Order: sequence, then structure tokens, then C-alpha cells
Amino acid sequence: MTPRSLWPILLAVAIALSGLAACAPVVTPSGAELVQATQLPEVAQAEPLRLAIAADESTLTPYSYVFGYPGYHLMKLIYDSLLELDVDNIPQPWLAERVEISQDGKVYTFMLREGITWHDGEPFTAEDVRFTYEYFVAHPQQSRFARTAKQVASVEAVDDRTVVMTLAQADPTFSLRLADVPILPEHIWSQVDDPQNFAGRIGTGPYKLVEYVPEQFYRLEANPDYFMGRPAVSEIVLPVIVEQTTMFSALKSGEVDAVSRQIPPELVAEFEGIPSIRVVRGPGFATTLLQFNDERPPLDQPVVRRAIALAIDRQALVDTLLLGFGTVGNPGFVHPSSPYANPEVKLTYDPDQARALLDEAGFLDGDGDGIRETPDGQALSFDLLVYSNNPQRIRAAELIRDWVREIGIALEVKALDPKTVDSLVWPGFDVSQGRDFDLSMWGWSASVQIDPSRLVDLLHSDPSVGALNIGGYRSQAFDALAEKLANTLDPDERMAIIKDMQTIIAQDVPFVTLYYADGIYAYRPAAYDGYVYVKGLGIVNKLSFIER
Repeated sequence: MTPRSLWPILLAVAIALSGLAACAPVVTPSGAELVQATQLPEVAQAEPLRLAIAADESTLTPYSYVFGYPGYHLMKLIYDSLLELDVDNIPQPWLAERVEISQDGKVYTFMLREGITWHDGEPFTAEDVRFTYEYFVAHPQQSRFARTAKQVASVEAVDDRTVVMTLAQADPTFSLRLADVPILPEHIWSQVDDPQNFAGRIGTGPYKLVEYVPEQFYRLEANPDYFMGRPAVSEIVLPVIVEQTTMFSALKSGEVDAVSRQIPPELVAEFEGIPSIRVVRGPGFATTLLQFNDERPPLDQPVVRRAIALAIDRQALVDTLLLGFGTVGNPGFVHPSSPYANPEVKLTYDPDQARALLDEAGFLDGDGDGIRETPDGQALSFDLLVYSNNPQRIRAAELIRDWVREIGIALEVKALDPKTVDSLVWPGFDVSQGRDFDLSMWGWSASVQIDPSRLVDLLHSDPSVGALNIGGYRSQAFDALAEKLANTLDPDERMAIIKDMQTIIAQDVPFVTLYYADGIYAYRPAAYDGYVYVKGLGIVNKLSFIER
């Protein structure tokens, strides 16, 4: 078969994602200056750069980092992938300088860049790539990367700079997945049998993790031999500041130079009024959800979940909590500006319909206390978990509690520390370990939106496939569509399948997609002004710290 360049494939991916990348006009609040995704600002820096983060992100290895933002992106400052996403979320060459794909889409041949070394000085070779993909299969505790690795039927290091991967079946989105998977050093990880408890720090990335004090701070030093050029900042200190008010006070006082947290809409005007601080805004693809335990009765019944969804005024959440800086959630999860979004799925605020559904299903208020019961007498009363360090989500939970109370369902909002919530909703970040909660405020980072086929990760009933199915949702119809999607290459047919998936999601309501908040960030440009806003992902990313 005649090999073909990766770039026509990436162009197709770019076209598929273009609607989502555009998302909404990238507008700037009055008085704020926007760092456009394509803008290359002047770099001013005071070192070390102090960038506050909201939680401990563990040891930042590919097995230990805390899922989502900014944990994954901090890990990717230390580790690289064969491809990396650009500002528009399109895969570009990174460790691989060139990729060829066979006409049937199954065989990928990677030509690696010359002269790359690991942080300890050992050479990076094709054997490291082969080892990495085999290691993630052999140690699937990191299910995010194991799923991609399992798509590879064979991987061969032809020579030091050439890797050949053969997929079990063609996947038009595989380039996105290649950009997701970090490469491990074989000379270190080949000795590791318990990857989740290994604190290895050696990567090829632009920064080295040189100091980590749990719950206090991280210290990163620039990799002077980085193959993409010397990093723009020589040293980055990441203090952990859990409490939101304390973090923002530190930014205003100059104690820190930037913060990973998004600026709440109600504070935008205040930060815009501080001359030493710059506010930037762009489209946000991160998704805020009301997550159900889809296995726990009576929440295992779609009628109960749908009634709760109908009782929630999602537009009011955007207007009240986000002050309009966001978009109402699509009932099918996929961002409404994506070409993959199904415009036919609807979910309107209708508490009367919610009451009627519950009445018809036999959930009545038999004792007159205002709370409905199941036919066997169990009160429709549940706990709603939420991170204690996220005031916006706490307020959303309180509003949801009040709305749902109007249809005869009681929710008790429990604000717990993030690690406790995670341990109940997603123990060990492994859905096969089960779950112990009723409902939870939850969110998925932008990376889950960027690739719409990740609906399979979110909802497939097999934990080895549905690695993000934290609610334990099960649907034979959805699983059948997932299998069909895995065997379909035609872009139009794939789009139709993904839209059919959204129909099932809107009917079964395994979660309620509440909103997508715009990305609003603030930093002190006198300390560093080289941040790059990656669409949907914000300013804490690898591209922000590479010399241009």
C-alpha cells in the first residue's frame, strides 16, 4: 500500500473540530486584553514564576496525576507525546517529526526527531515508544492511556528513529489519541511493577520536576536541552492554595504571578480594574454536570433522573452564576457549537412535566410531608456532593436543591474536600472499583469535548472501554452504537452515530449537562506575558512556556 502523509488526516480532523474550536466569538470583557490563540505576545518574565494551583496534583507521572485541569497539563510539562495539540486543538508533530499512514488507515509509521534526550541524559529512541504502548496495555490502571494503547495490535521499533504501529482497526480520531498519550522512558519504567505508586520524574518535556512537597508546592526547572527550544521561563513554582479567596488575594497582592483557577464572573470587573493584572477570556469546552449514580435505586430509573433534569433551570444557572459568561448545556453532552451536536435533542425547564412524570411512575407523597416516596415507601431524598473549594458549584448545588424540592425530591448538599468527593465518586480513578454516592456536582475538562467519540469513554458499560463512566450507566442500545462507531470510518456515518448516541443520552439522562463556562483567567504580565490561550483549555499548557 502507498503510504500517505498524516496531514490530510489531520486536515480532516481540523475540519471536524472547526466548529468546536470556533465555539463562540472570542470576545474580551470591557477593559480586558485578550491573548488570542494565534497571538505571540512579547515575553517579560521575573523568575521564578509563581503560578498558584488549587489542589495537590500528586506526583505528576502519567499514572499518578490528578485527572483534568490543570493536573494533566502540568504532567505534560514533564512528558511529551508523539504528537501534541496546537492552539486550535489540532495534532501537530512533536516527538515524531513525520508520520505516514497507510491507505487503509491501520498502519502508522513515525519518524522520530533526532537528538532528543531524557531528563537524565539517556537518549530517547523508538524502543521507548514501543515500550510505552506495551506498558500501558500490561498495566491498565491508567485507563485513559490504556484504551488508546489497546487499539494498537502491534508496535515495532524498526530502528532508533522509526516506529511502526498497526491498529487492530482503523480509527479516524487516532491522531488525537496519539497527542494524548505521554511516552515513558523504558530504562526506568521497565523496572516498575506498581506504576500508581511510583514517583518517577524523568521525561523529555520542557520542564523537570525538581522538588515536590505534598499539599504545599511543586518546583519545576527548565530543561536546557529541550528539543523544541529552551523554555521561556527558567523556573516555575506552583504553590498549592486550596481556598479560592486566598488564591485570588495572593494574585492581587503580588504574592503569586498567575493562578490556575478561572476567575469567577462576579470578580471580572474587579480584576480588570487592577492595572498590574491582565484578564484574558476565551471559549470554554469544560463541562459542568449533575452526575447521577445510575446504579443506585431509585436513581437507576431514567424517569427519576429525567424529572430532576426537567426541574433544573439551566439558563438561570448561566445567567445567575456565570453572569452570561457561558453556554447552556446540550442534553446530549456535546457542545452545541460542535458539528457533532444533535440539535434535535431538547431539554426545557418544565417542573410541571417533571411532577407529571413522577406521578405517572408512582412516586407520590403518601405522608404529606412534601417529599415523594417510591412505591415501596422509600423517600426520594438524596445527598448531593460538591467540592468544598468550589463556591460556584456549591451555589449551583444549592439552586438545584431548591428547584428539585419544588417537585417533591429532597437533596442535601454536602460540601466535602475534593479528595473525599473523588474517593466516593471515582475511587482510585478506576470505574471498575464502583462508587458510593447519590448525586454529585462534577465536571469534565475540555479534552473530553474535543473528541466527540469520547462519549464512548463516558458511558460504555464495560469499564475497560467506558473508563470515564463514573455513574455506572448501562445501556445495551448505547453499547451497540459504540461498537458500530468503532467499526465505522466514513465521517458522515460517524457523525450520524454520535448524534444517535446523544438521543439516547437525552432520553436516559445518565447525567445532566448544566453548562460550559467561558475560560476567564488572570495573571501579572510584568512577571510573565507569554501565555498562549489554547481554545477550551486556558493558559496553563505547554505552549505557554516554549520560546517562540
